[in-house]
Amino acid sequence: MIAVSGFVIALTVGVLMAVLIAHSRFLAESLYPLLVLSQVVPTIAIAPILSIWFGPGEVTKLIVVFLISVFPIVVNTTAGLLHVDEDLLYVARGLKASRWKIFALIRMPNALPNVFAAMRISITLAVIGAVVAEFVAGSVGLGYVVFTGAANVNTRLVFAAVVLLGVMGIALFTAVKGLQRLAMPWARVAKEGEA
Repeated sequence: MIAVSGFVIALTVGVLMAVLIAHSRFLAESLYPLLVLSQVVPTIAIAPILSIWFGPGEVTKLIVVFLISVFPIVVNTTAGLLHVDEDLLYVARGLKASRWKIFALIRMPNALPNVFAAMRISITLAVIGAVVAEFVAGSVGLGYVVFTGAANVNTRLVFAAVVLLGVMGIALFTAVKGLQRLAMPWARVAKEGEA
């Protein structure tokens, strides 16, 4: 499934970019304008260009899904990595913790809620990206079915494809929430303690 593959690539690259941005002011100032530019220019407008460059195949679809879904991951993960309790960082530095230990034991666990919030946003955007990619560069898939159904004025086919896309989006969103519960059991315990 192209939406999931593109999402996994966006998640991997997005988290790596966020780590680099959080640790380097130069990279932050270099990469953020490119990220904003990737969101300002509508992906649906550049999808035909990508289709010409890379051909109407899987690569083009992956790039479109990636471009649509990577931005929230980078922004939210960077925020989570940078907004850490300063007192906790002072204690860790006072105990001579290395930058790696501070990252692994303090910054990354602190960023996990942000990462999962970004994942929930991005997985739904990945479904939209897959549909856009299949409009432009596909010969199969639900996006292609919607496009050809609309072109042939087959409203039943379009409606059925849209319903399937909705079900798929809800299922993927729910799967990310389930993954969050597994990865962050302490958050569930904290919520239950508040109630």
